[in-house]
Amino acid sequence: MDPRTVRMLEGRPETAAPSSRRGPLFSPDAKDWLTANWFRASLALAIVVVALSVGFYTTVTLPALRREELAAQQDADRRRGIQAIYSTQSQEMCLDAASQNYSADWEGECKSRNMGTDCRLPGVVADKLGDRKREARDECLKRYPSR
Repeated sequence: MDPRTVRMLEGRPETAAPSSRRGPLFSPDAKDWLTANWFRASLALAIVVVALSVGFYTTVTLPALRREELAAQQDADRRRGIQAIYSTQSQEMCLDAASQNYSADWEGECKSRNMGTDCRLPGVVADKLGDRKREARDECLKRYPSR
């Protein structure tokens, strides 16, 4: 070593080299404080855990529940809409079938009496056919109620 460096180092006080070994996790002072204040530390830890739990619930769980409720509501609305369309179409088809049956029955009665098409049937027969048409119409409205 250079003599100047030796003289410079001699003038300085001796310092211990830093140890490569790590000390305990807590210093003795921290251990003493924790022993004396264990209840406060436990209470603080419990408050932090509760705060984190509430934060997680409000930022993650609640929005997920709301999304599920919204999706279920939209699905129910979509199903009601489809059902309403189906019900309306089915009602219209049923009423059309009732009218076609009425017309076919009227034509059949006219042909059975050799009176041609669009004939005038006797009142009793016409009333009977009208009652059947009304019953079929009422059944359609009962089976497929419109909203």
